[in-house]
Amino acid sequence: MPLAAVDNDVQFQMKSDEVYKLLAASPLWEGLGVSEKDDAAREKIITNFSKIALYETPVIRAAVEKYLSQCFGGKNYDPKLGFSVNSISILNRFVFNVPEIIALEEFKKLPFYFKMPPPRNEAGVNLLWPVSLAKDGSLKLTGFLPTYVGPQPKPLSEFDIFNKAFGRRKAVGAVTESRDEKQAKHPKTSQTPEVEFC
Repeated sequence: MPLAAVDNDVQFQMKSDEVYKLLAASPLWEGLGVSEKDDAAREKIITNFSKIALYETPVIRAAVEKYLSQCFGGKNYDPKLGFSVNSISILNRFVFNVPEIIALEEFKKLPFYFKMPPPRNEAGVNLLWPVSLAKDGSLKLTGFLPTYVGPQPKPLSEFDIFNKAFGRRKAVGAVTESRDEKQAKHPKTSQTPEVEFC
């Protein structure tokens, strides 16, 4: 293997580890209420996910896959860290240009299901929920987790679908190439098997 290819793989892994650490250091959305402590936790999530959104799509995807492998007690699982599949669903909305409102007909064409159906009204489906768009264009975490019993989410599938359907959200300093454009450089990222229940 050429030295440049090895160097690229090392750089890729280092970046992926940085993203994973930001994910693992993010508070969990579940159980957040309206106290000042909860507001601080929300701001930490927003800060970390905004930083993650500056990385290349394949780097983020590799970190997400590692994070999801921890969801149900993977071999390196550390219960003190705490992991949540909901964190990835929220991250997906920071990384990809998910619209706040999408017509119900368009929503039904998207090839995935949601763990929790997003809120809808006469205008359509709020696909960005639980995130909202502030007047200045920044993203805020404003939704609260309702009680839910149902099938496990598949946020890695959602990641890929949002990448294809909406592309990257514009972020200052972000590398916005789609995953397909990066495949040639890192083919192992695009060929990783789907995580079944995370």
